Amino acid sequence: APFHLETFCLQHQLNPRALRSLFKQYTGMSVTHYLRQLRLCRAMSLLRYGNMTISDVAAECGFDDSNYFSVVFSRASGVSPRDYRQRFTQQTGKILLSSTTAE
Repeated sequence: APFHLETFCLQHQLNPRALRSLFKQYTGMSVTHYLRQLRLCRAMSLLRYGNMTISDVAAECGFDDSNYFSVVFSRASGVSPRDYRQRFTQQTGKILLSSTTAE
């Protein structure tokens, strides 16, 4: 389930503005930025180790629009989700190939 700061604050009797301020003070980033980073890390893992479509990865990580996901992912990582996946697929293939030829 997606995280909602306001709901979290209501459940724990916290002031959202105060929590945002403390979070920024202690981590150096906003709650929104932190949550986006978590979602992108999850996406990287799914792209690297899973076989879901990019649209399914986007949805699984809380992005309603796979095109927006691709833009955010590309800005953060420097490569598109497709290229990111291919990079690790190729590396895995090379590792398997090199270990096979060494026998």
